Amino acid sequence: MLDNFLILITIFIFFYVFPYIYIFIWKGFSKNNKNSIPSGYGFILSFLVFSYFEIYFDLLSSLNILILILFLNFIYWLDDLIEVHFKIRILIQLITSVLLIFVVKLQFNYVEINFLTILFFVSIFPLLINFINFYDGADLNLSSLIIVNVSLLFLSKNLNEDLYFFLVFIFLFFLGFSFTNYFPKKLYLGDSGAFIISLLYSV
Repeated sequence: MLDNFLILITIFIFFYVFPYIYIFIWKGFSKNNKNSIPSGYGFILSFLVFSYFEIYFDLLSSLNILILILFLNFIYWLDDLIEVHFKIRILIQLITSVLLIFVVKLQFNYVEINFLTILFFVSIFPLLINFINFYDGADLNLSSLIIVNVSLLFLSKNLNEDLYFFLVFIFLFFLGFSFTNYFPKKLYLGDSGAFIISLLYSV
């Protein structure tokens, strides 16, 4: 019990300290605009989501899709850094929506791919991205929302050990981010954060 507690404290300290490292790296990349607020920190979540897909999906059969999603999210991170053209962002949203359909079909064979299924994913994913982007800011609305949602998931009776630890990591990630982002205009999850959080909520 004590060992688990020490592990949780260590993970929390990491997620509390790492945002400051990210801010330092960001300022190094954006030398031409040192006054810009560091953004795109949500890209770090990509690696946690990778583990999520490994838990719930056959990683070998969907590895190419996962790598492509990671690449698309990297482009979103570039959008946080240098601003990618909005048409490229729309194209990424559409491509990811289609990829989500394939991932869901791989996991749930009974899901019928029809017009309504396609319309659902093509609609819900862009809407989620824009909704999350709207709440991404210094007021901690987004972090609070996700922390509450994750906390509610802990009440589920169907949690296996892998999913439990995944939720713990997500919870501590946003808790650490909240401490950093308590001060106004310190750090944003950015477009890449909105992208990966929308991906989680979509599946």
